[in-house]
Amino acid sequence: MLTIAQEFSRRTESVIALLDIVAAAIVVAKADHKKIKTRAPFVVLSKKLKNAVLANADFQFTALDGPYLTLCAEYEMTIRNLIEKFVLDAVQKCPEYHHLPREMREWYPDGCSKVILDIKQDKFSHLTKEQLVRSLASSLKNREYNLLGEVFSYNQINFWPEIVEDTLSKRLGLLKIWQKLSRDTTLQGIIGTTVLATVERQLKEKLGKIMQKRNDIIHRGRNYCTSSDSEVREAAKILKGIVDALAKLMEQYLDSL
Repeated sequence: MLTIAQEFSRRTESVIALLDIVAAAIVVAKADHKKIKTRAPFVVLSKKLKNAVLANADFQFTALDGPYLTLCAEYEMTIRNLIEKFVLDAVQKCPEYHHLPREMREWYPDGCSKVILDIKQDKFSHLTKEQLVRSLASSLKNREYNLLGEVFSYNQINFWPEIVEDTLSKRLGLLKIWQKLSRDTTLQGIIGTTVLATVERQLKEKLGKIMQKRNDIIHRGRNYCTSSDSEVREAAKILKGIVDALAKLMEQYLDSL
């Protein structure tokens, strides 16, 4: 699971790199080139970049919504990947079905039924009803059972703070997720306090604002404002911190099974 979090970190770094490129292009556009007479290819291309930026002065606003949505998409995919990896590792660690957390065992029939009903969605194109039925039937055996991670990770609502808590607690048995995340020193540093209640509250508030901004970009109204450079960077920092801390917490929970 830590590897999954590291991959998300690399994704966020690539988004930040794009922001740096946009910022650098704007700096180049503002630079004075009138006294530069050389026709060296680098100079010619720099002038071309300058003209392109100046001719499309508002491009930076259009360019920043894309990175914001990319961050949100990567975050949601990463949460699903963490859940699915946890399920795979839990099955390997618990050779007997009844050794799995009670929440996992209770969720599985419900989860299978939900996926079967939505099996035609593109995200389930690699699954069949037969696979799901066979997997569900295998859970009736105490040994040699197999579980499908998608049954635990599937969600119809974005991973808002309450959805993260609901999913991890009711499906995996990982309780009080935000209380536990508030103890992470990196997240405490991001929030700027060691008061656990404050860290917990602000983490949920910040993630909620990120999810709301994500929806505003997609379902924008007349009063919508495009993303700013600082908004994207802040979202990247918050999401990276949450994913890193969550991966560590899920590893600890797995070790306790």
